[in-house]
Amino acid sequence: NFRYKDTNELVSDPLVKELAFNEEFTFEIPEIVGHHVEGEVQNPITMPSSDLTINVYYVRNKYKLTINYEYQKDDGNGGFTAVPIEISYTREFSFEESYSITLPKASSFGIEGLTDEYKPEHEVIKGTMGAEDETYTVTYIKNKPDDIVTVNYEFGDLVFETNYGDWDPETHTYSSLSIDPMVEGNNYAKVTVQTNVDLNIAFEYKFNEQYKDALDSFLSKEGSKDEQLGENGSYQTTIQKDSTNNVASVSLWLEIINDVLFDQIKGQEDEVGSISILISKAEESKE
Repeated sequence: NFRYKDTNELVSDPLVKELAFNEEFTFEIPEIVGHHVEGEVQNPITMPSSDLTINVYYVRNKYKLTINYEYQKDDGNGGFTAVPIEISYTREFSFEESYSITLPKASSFGIEGLTDEYKPEHEVIKGTMGAEDETYTVTYIKNKPDDIVTVNYEFGDLVFETNYGDWDPETHTYSSLSIDPMVEGNNYAKVTVQTNVDLNIAFEYKFNEQYKDALDSFLSKEGSKDEQLGENGSYQTTIQKDSTNNVASVSLWLEIINDVLFDQIKGQEDEVGSISILISKAEESKE
C-alpha cells in the first residue's frame, strides 16, 4: 500500500501480487510531487511462508521561504537606486502549507535614515508553498502613496441599483460589490475601475433575453483596446498602472441601440440585467 502519512489515505490502488515461498520480487515506488518516502523501504522483498503486507508512507517535503528586503535611495540625479538590506526572513513550510507574513516596519532594520516614512510595497506576503523554495524581494519606498481603488458609475439616464461593497486592505479584495441595471430611462451605462496598483478585474454580466434587440452587447474598454463582448458571460483582465500618471482603468459599457423598442419592453420586466465585479490585487512578483 502507498499512503500519505498525514491522512493515511491511499496514493493509488494497492499493488497485489501472488508470489511463491522464497520468491524474490522488486516493486516500483512511485514519485509524488512535494513528498518523499518515509524511512527505508525493504525492496526487493523475499516472500515468507505467510501473506505479507507492506505500507509505504509519503511525507510532505519542507521548502524554504525567503524574503529579501531593499529600499529606494535617491541617486542625486532625479532617480532612485535599490539598496539591499543585509537582513532577510527565512522559514520552512511544508508542501501546500499556507503562509501569511506581515512585513516589518522600516525602522526595525536599524539603518540610519531608514525611518517609518518608508513603506513596503506590500503589507503582507501570502501564498501556498509549492514544490520548490520560494523567494520574494520587497522594496521599501519613502512616502509611498496609499493604494487607491475606485469604482465609478456613469449611468446616463439608465438607473442602476448598486451595492458598493467593502474594500479589504489586508486581502486586497472587494466583497459584495454588485450593480443591477433597472429599466427606468435609457441611453447607456458604464462601470469604470481606476487604480494606482496592479489589479485583477473580473466582470460577470448579463441582460434578459427580451432586451436582445434593444441593447447592444457588452463592450469592454481598456486603454486604447475595445472588445465586443456578448449578452451573457464574463471578462477578466489584469490592469497595470500607467507609467505616466500612475493610474490605470478598465470600463464595461452597455448601450441602448433601439430606444423605441426599449421603451416598449421596459414596463414588462423590472430588471434589465446585472453586472458584478470581483477586484483583487495582482499577485506579488517573486525574484
